[in-house]
Amino acid sequence: MNALKLDENTWSRWIITFILVLVTALEILDMTIVTVSLQDMRGSLGATSEQISWTVTSYMVMSAIVMPLSGFLTARLGRKRLLFVVIIGFGVFSALCGFAANLAEIVAFRALQGGFGALLAPISQATINDLFANRPDSERNKSMALYGMGIMTAPVFGPIIGGYLTQNINWRWDFFVNIPICLIVLPLIAIFITETGRKSSKVDWLGMSVMALAVGSFQVVLDQGSSKGWFASDQIIVLSMIAVSSFAYFLYRGIRMGRKNIINLGLFKDRLFAGSIFLILAYCMVLMGLLSWLPLFLETLLQYPALTTGEVLAPRGIIAAIAMMMLPLLMRFIAAHWLVMLGFLLTASGGYLMMSTFNLYIDPQAVLIPNLIQGAASALVFVPLARTFYGNLSPEDHAEAAGIFSFARSIGGSIGVSIMGTIFVHLSQVNWNELSGYVNVFNHNLTRWLEVNHQSIQDSQTIARLGNIVNEQATMLAFNDVFYFATVSSIILLPCALVLRKKVNKVN
Repeated sequence: MNALKLDENTWSRWIITFILVLVTALEILDMTIVTVSLQDMRGSLGATSEQISWTVTSYMVMSAIVMPLSGFLTARLGRKRLLFVVIIGFGVFSALCGFAANLAEIVAFRALQGGFGALLAPISQATINDLFANRPDSERNKSMALYGMGIMTAPVFGPIIGGYLTQNINWRWDFFVNIPICLIVLPLIAIFITETGRKSSKVDWLGMSVMALAVGSFQVVLDQGSSKGWFASDQIIVLSMIAVSSFAYFLYRGIRMGRKNIINLGLFKDRLFAGSIFLILAYCMVLMGLLSWLPLFLETLLQYPALTTGEVLAPRGIIAAIAMMMLPLLMRFIAAHWLVMLGFLLTASGGYLMMSTFNLYIDPQAVLIPNLIQGAASALVFVPLARTFYGNLSPEDHAEAAGIFSFARSIGGSIGVSIMGTIFVHLSQVNWNELSGYVNVFNHNLTRWLEVNHQSIQDSQTIARLGNIVNEQATMLAFNDVFYFATVSSIILLPCALVLRKKVNKVN
């Protein structure tokens, strides 16, 4: 049994929970903290825009490959020992990222930073669940709410912190900021966390290699597909074929091997677990798809500086944290599936407000309201799923289940960003083609506008001005279309939450 041997004092449980939430938030923060610093990094390291994007891609790819292995590695090394290894590795490679002298170094160090950091979320989630396994439901709900605060607010505050550090100090401090936190956490882990049992089992190298090939190829396709024109690129075609064939073989082999496989696919026989994995993956597709495009909208169309963009989006994280503090009380009286359905409904409402009210002349208050709504929605979706997905699984499966849950959250976000990006690029061109068709002498509204402004359609400056207006409006309409897609997706997911209605047995 992989249960933790812990002091029965309540305060020690909450200290451990706080430590684990802190390190998890730190790792997730690092996924987004560099997004507002890429241009400064590009100039400092002498890289192109496409090349510097690999600092994000390498982190995501390695993170996606390693995350599902958390159960296997926990069983082999023990939970406390593994925590030490990943925190030390994360801190060391954070420092090396800060000292990187060229593009090759920063990409390599970011990949290794992502590989070590990827294990923090699933290990922390499984540990917190085991900490409160035999405690009242009210305490278990509070612990998952606290964990959810770290998971859901870190991506929002990442760009804020990154923007502040880059603007006031240097982009290298995006990485150096991790070091003191890692140094503080290590002795606390040594004091408060005790070791779990270890299992000596044969390493499934083939299964591990096939899974890494499938996940790595798929993640690169998602991150680089849009910029390379998707299947117009031979590289994307080859990587897609590798991902599909590797994944198919991994499934075939996993079904045959059962628990001996590197990942036990038999966990998906539990309806609550399988349903929760699907819902968190689908929700993160919508959530991260929106979060990735909102800063771009504010910075490119509304001309907000990076720090101002972060300040405008910050209340989203604050309201999410407040909502998560209230959720343990709500979960006493309202079933998980109703809370998740309400979360999807609020996500759709926020998306509808963005779609219907966002234009080139809005003020920050117009951005604030839908962000507050969707911040509360993220709490309503995440906390019940994080509390429910263990279903009727045995405690020895918790670490592996947490790894799959974290992987679904991560890969769902990557898929969402790619889908939203593809929709945005395509519809920007469609809108431009349609709007540019109105720029002609037969358009009476245009000729009237030219007369009022004393301009001629044959003047080069006027043509350039009209071109800018068309580009801005086409881009604005594309953003509206992306928000519309998120709204419809959330509505479609509403009834899917009913899969959580199955009664959860008490977990030992």
